[in-house]
Amino acid sequence: MQKSRGELLLFSHGDVEIVSGDLAPAIARASASLDVIGGRRAAVGVSAEIAVIHASGGTFGDAWQRYANRFAKKHRDQLPAEAFPAKWSFARMLVASKEAIVREFPLERLMAITRHLRAAAPREPPL
Repeated sequence: MQKSRGELLLFSHGDVEIVSGDLAPAIARASASLDVIGGRRAAVGVSAEIAVIHASGGTFGDAWQRYANRFAKKHRDQLPAEAFPAKWSFARMLVASKEAIVREFPLERLMAITRHLRAAAPREPPL
């Protein structure tokens, strides 16, 4: 980070390939309402507006469940009731090509998913 330049830093897994053609505008929209690095309180969130291929499906065994439950229990007062016990949820769709990803997930659909995720997220009271 010390050698970075510019106003924004983008963190990603090493096994992610971005297939969205409009990455810069999606980052700009997300950064208008979210802080990646901020003061004592940072607005951290998720944007679903960027279509990606993630090479790793992850592992969600007993260890994952134990840590997910611990997190949900610790933050129970800030999470919706249905967050405990923790559940693994994902959006996954088999497609034939990168072009199919862009076709199946146009920007309007990705923006709608982002709005849905943010509307469902618990809000912290301001300082």
